[in-house]
Order: sequence, then structure tokens, then C-alpha cells
Amino acid sequence: IKVLKIDGLQMNNTHAGGGAGRALWVQSAVHFGHYNFTNNIMKKTVSQQGYGIEMSGDTFSAFIYNNIIYDFAGGMRLNSSNVFDKGARFYILNNTIDNTIGNSIKIHAYGTDNYVTIKNNITQNGIAEYDLDSDVENPDYSNNISSDGTALGTSSQINRTMNFIDQARDDYRLGIGETYATNNGVDLSADPTYAFSTDIIGVARAQWDIGAFAYQDLTVGPVAFDELGSGTAGSPYQIFNKAQLKSIGTDTVNGCNSSSNTSCGSTFAIYADIDLENEAFTPIGDNSNTFTGAFDGGGHSITNLFVNNPTLDYQALFRFTSG
Repeated sequence: IKVLKIDGLQMNNTHAGGGAGRALWVQSAVHFGHYNFTNNIMKKTVSQQGYGIEMSGDTFSAFIYNNIIYDFAGGMRLNSSNVFDKGARFYILNNTIDNTIGNSIKIHAYGTDNYVTIKNNITQNGIAEYDLDSDVENPDYSNNISSDGTALGTSSQINRTMNFIDQARDDYRLGIGETYATNNGVDLSADPTYAFSTDIIGVARAQWDIGAFAYQDLTVGPVAFDELGSGTAGSPYQIFNKAQLKSIGTDTVNGCNSSSNTSCGSTFAIYADIDLENEAFTPIGDNSNTFTGAFDGGGHSITNLFVNNPTLDYQALFRFTSG
């Protein structure tokens, strides 16, 4: 295949045996072939094998940006043998790679006239996360982050532990108040070779952040508790602000209160400190619709809770719970 573009896929490799642990594998990239892998999510379950992206061949170009790769043996490995004395063109930009038992980004670009650009990537929890040939003729590395000491290039950061929204649940959006990646990337929107201006889900990069996601301040914006997440243990309802928290007790169709038990058995998680500002609050759960779900505070605080129901007993954040 001379030209290949894969965009916007979610891939979960469940292969448990040897040899086929990759998500995207181009075994014999053709001479002067052009490959574009963008906005994909790649996950490995069952066992950590292979690379999320693996490519090998003669003198090919690869544009790889806005991808999330996790739980593989390695993140990506690109190998160009330069048989025809025309170097590789590798552009690896704004990817987020986590939890590899080997390299996160591994590059072999043999011979002369090769160009390797690696910018705005986040790697976490790998071993020798950036493993790049020292003889790349035209390296262009900058603004990368690693959790070990291997991120290369100007304005790169090493030994950083990232604050993601919920890394344990594979949510790699930048966490509220995150500072390492937020507004610390290099602007690629006008680059003559590999310009793009959105993140993995199509959000405009108004500022240039490092990694696959652009930072979004979710403490403003969402107003309903069920706007984000699905209420399960693996994907809880995500609460970032007071409007969302208050809506659990006031939503008479989908909430958990005297009028509705729809979400009484759901899982909720708090992702930011919330100040209720002494505004009237309706407790979660009722004697007829008891809260039986899970509520993960995430180490955050809820302050200035005010309940004014003098004729009712058991008034607090929750009124009735069981389970």
C-alpha cells in the first residue's frame, strides 16, 4: 500500500499468544510510501505484548499524531533501513503513551538524509521511554514529557508524573489544574509540513498543550451530573462542579431523590474541589429512593454545603443510603 490513512479508530487487542500483539503493523512499508495514523486509541488487554504501532521498511514517511496508546509492551517502533539512500521522514506529534514494559517511542532511521520530528508527546510508566538513534541526521525534538529521564529536545520535561483526569480508568484527558502539559506545547497549527489544530476528539487547540488531548476546564461548562460518564464502575458519572453535584438531588427524571431512583445505584466520581457556596442543596437519596451506588471523592473537598429542610430528618449530602 503506497498511501494509508487510519483515523479515529478505537482498537483493543485481546490476543494472548506471541507474535500478534500490535494494534497497527506495517511490516514492509513501501519505498516512498506515506502513512498517516491520527486520532486513534489503542489498548492492549490480556497480556502486554508488541507495540501499539510498529512499522518497518525502506524510506517511508509516517505522520503519527493525536493518538493514545497504553498497556502494550511498547508504544511505537519505527524502523527505516534506507536501502535506496533516501532517508526516512517520521513525524510523531501530540501522542499520549502509558504503561509500557518497554520503550514508549523507539526510532531506527539508518543512513543519510533522514528527518525525525518528535514534539508534544507524553510518555508515562515505560522503560527507557524515548529510545532514539543517535545518528539521526536531522533530528527535531522538543516539548516532550517523560516520567523517566529520557525525553529529548528543547523545552522537554523529564521525571514528570502527569495529572490525568482518571488514569486508573484509562481517561487520559489533562486533569483539572494540570501544569506540566497545559500551554507548554509548541504550536504546530501553521507548520508547513504537518500542520493541524485540533486534538484527538476534534477540540480546537486554542492554546498548545502537550499530549493527545487539549486541556478543558470542566469546572465550568457541564451542568448535569450525567453529561460525562455512564454511571458504571469503569465509567462513573464525572462531577466537576456544583451544578452537576446539585443536579443529582434535583433531577426528577434521572437523579436520585424523592421523585426518581434512576441513578440511585450508579457510580459517581468527583474530579475537582467543589464549593457549594451556601446555595440551597437537595440531599441525594430519599427514604423511598435510597442511594445504593458508589461515590468516589477522589481526595477532593466539598465545602459550604447548605440544606434548609427544617421539617425533615436526616439532612446532609446524602439523606438515605444503604448497601
